[in-house]
Amino acid sequence: MTRTSPNLPPRIMCADTGTAWRGGQRQVALLAAGLHRRGVSVHLWTIEGSPLVAWANSHRIPVSTVPVPHDLAIGAARHFRRVSFAWGATVLHAHDARAHAIARTAQVFGARAVRLPLVVTRRVTRRPRGRWKYRTGVSRYIAISSAVRDSLVRAGVPAARIAQIPSAVRTPLPTEPTADLRRWGIGPEARVVLILGALSPEKGVATGIAAASRPGTPGIRWVIAGDGPERERLEQLARRLGAPVTFTGFIDDPGPLLRRADLLVHTPLSEGLGGAVLDALVRGRPVVATDTGGLREIVRPETGTLVPPRDPAAVAAAVASWLDNDEQRRRVQALAPKICGRHGADLMATRTMEIYETLNR
Repeated sequence: MTRTSPNLPPRIMCADTGTAWRGGQRQVALLAAGLHRRGVSVHLWTIEGSPLVAWANSHRIPVSTVPVPHDLAIGAARHFRRVSFAWGATVLHAHDARAHAIARTAQVFGARAVRLPLVVTRRVTRRPRGRWKYRTGVSRYIAISSAVRDSLVRAGVPAARIAQIPSAVRTPLPTEPTADLRRWGIGPEARVVLILGALSPEKGVATGIAAASRPGTPGIRWVIAGDGPERERLEQLARRLGAPVTFTGFIDDPGPLLRRADLLVHTPLSEGLGGAVLDALVRGRPVVATDTGGLREIVRPETGTLVPPRDPAAVAAAVASWLDNDEQRRRVQALAPKICGRHGADLMATRTMEIYETLNR
């Protein structure tokens, strides 16, 4: 398949192989919806069982699914190639590492290899490995933060091939409700510290639980909203430490919970940018976060506190400081509209469209 005429509008095939609704899938949905609103044709290619399937169907966006047992699944690459041909894609956009590998395989596998511009979004700061995968075949990379961009450059990707477009966040509606936590035994008078995200090792939730167990501001209830492979271990840790922690499980729409929270704690061991942090900031909630990766780019002294990794004492001290300062928290609320402007979904879609258009010139 050859590059299409520059006079034709772009037809974007977005590929993502995530099996759960996490930050990456939310970003794919925000981008696809933004492109769709602009009249751009978008097709989602994803794995069977992905939550993006139901999302795409509800938004009337075409979607194709395939089993993907591992990165270099030849059958998946064949399917990817067939869909791109049949649908008439002009640009391919891989949104995770496995989709990237499958797209690269489709580029080089078989007599009818896919010869289309390939855009790859990179969301993590881990140094990418594999010359074949990362240094060839990709027209443009999109890094969600300077930290992600720097990791690509260190791996040998030319800086000129990297565009930096931060993750987007949906602007909360003025009518967004506030969560009622009484079903978890948390009354309206309690001060709520929220931990939001997947319960997986890299998220460092154990640090927050250890911080919750330390003496601090009275009347605090810590709420952990999320699910994942670490949940049972983390629940056992909370019981052993006697931490005042409530596990809610996965919450489809965290907005009302963030409205109820007094602040967010986010302590991953590494982070490309931090979607949960953006969700908190656009609702005027301060953040206590790990001093790592892209979090340094969005958590400022006026909106939160950065702490060293794996330091429960520092987390507890920062939480107490914010909860004891009502005026400081009100200033964070005043900054919320500015943060919405910097991370709007329409802005992300516009800047990504500009990249697509340069590839079809």
